[in-house]
Amino acid sequence: MQPFDEIQRGRNKAYYSSEKTTIYSDFKTFGGSEKVAYANAIEFCSRVGELEDGVNIYEFGIGSGMFAYYFLEKVYELKPEIKLNYFLCDSSGKIIENAKKKLKKFSVEAIVCNAEEELDFLEDPFYIRSNELCDDLSAKFFVKVNEDGIKEVYFDRKLNKEYTNCEEEIIKAFMKTLPENYEIPINFGAGAYLNNCKKKLRKGGYIDSFDYGFASLEEVKSLPLEIWNNSIVREFNGQLTTDVNFIWLQKELGGMVEGQREYTERILKRKLYYVELEQLEYFDEADIKSRKKELKENDYEEDFILGGIDELDEYKHFRVEKR
Repeated sequence: MQPFDEIQRGRNKAYYSSEKTTIYSDFKTFGGSEKVAYANAIEFCSRVGELEDGVNIYEFGIGSGMFAYYFLEKVYELKPEIKLNYFLCDSSGKIIENAKKKLKKFSVEAIVCNAEEELDFLEDPFYIRSNELCDDLSAKFFVKVNEDGIKEVYFDRKLNKEYTNCEEEIIKAFMKTLPENYEIPINFGAGAYLNNCKKKLRKGGYIDSFDYGFASLEEVKSLPLEIWNNSIVREFNGQLTTDVNFIWLQKELGGMVEGQREYTERILKRKLYYVELEQLEYFDEADIKSRKKELKENDYEEDFILGGIDELDEYKHFRVEKR
């Protein structure tokens, strides 16, 4: 039996270094979301103002490269004269090379790195962004078995569990605020990544992280205990991820948490609907009408196509700024 982070690091390193890894064939993500990327671009252009040319933007956990593509496409549409230094940062050289092929119309640079390390290469960043990275970084699990009994959850290779005593006072104090018997992830890797980014930000700079997770006790308690504990670890073709504990991240870093869709609607100024097709995306009413056939082929009912239905999603937007 081992802490979850030890198993997770090994599994995920093997997953991303494998020649067989196809990422977007293995699972659906928002990592290539046009709508979210366009919202980022619109907000960036409103914030960058009259900054000097050569503003530095870093993207971590770059996926297919489309999150960067849509962002840059919209930025240059809105500010064709702007000059950016855009850096793709990922642990996999293979993923970076594949992304660069899609981004050949833009000037981008690449950095192979571990997001959980010091990130000394960051130079005066104005904007740092990532989409579904934090769930992939190392996490440990803890559980409150009674008011004073805080345990760490250990796992074997088949993800069977056992509880061991937790001696860390900071963790014990935090876990006392959580409901009993719920196995709660604490995303130490995500905390390290975001904290190291925050330390390097220029004045007025900001970080956007988009991911699935929970930001309140109500969200934890909204799922029955057994369902929560049996679904909090997710395995996709060998890769291990877990929900992001935004309660913990906000406690450690400050910042602001809101729904990803609410953020995107606010910036784009139109109603959006959660859709699962080949990948995850938000559709507006025009998208629903123009892609009616595709929706029907993916078993969307006529009532959704006619009027849109608000489906819940657990995706969040986490913003950290340097004032």
